Amino acid sequence: MKFDLIRFQSDSYGTFGALMTNGFACFTVEKPWMDNAPYTSCIPVGEYICDRYHSVKFGGTFRVKDVPSRTSILFHKGNTPKDVSGCIALGKTHGKTGSRWGVWESSTAFAEFMDSLGDEKEFLLTITEVSDNVAAHRRPAL
Repeated sequence: MKFDLIRFQSDSYGTFGALMTNGFACFTVEKPWMDNAPYTSCIPVGEYICDRYHSVKFGGTFRVKDVPSRTSILFHKGNTPKDVSGCIALGKTHGKTGSRWGVWESSTAFAEFMDSLGDEKEFLLTITEVSDNVAAHRRPAL
């Protein structure tokens, strides 16, 4: 199984994207790019194997393996970059509430993500960026 994470928005606040595979799609939120620093940065673009993992804090999930200089990068519930420490949080919608940008309906998105994987033990994750938007650090108008 293969998932694509396409990052479409990034600035000093955070990084937002869309995670997709056949029959499933959701939004993602990560920390901003900070040179792949543990706990404070999103991970580099590239291809990664993700395997099933049980986290004491988040329960059953998937872990992104073999990220240079990083460990314990998980998919989990969360709404804003403050809810992740280098991990990837999932949401059904993306937008601004008050002054906060985020992904919303995270519990639903995470449950659907796990359901889409069924009994799979691992999957391939490909992370890319829409370079003109991400590199320019622009937020799309809602």
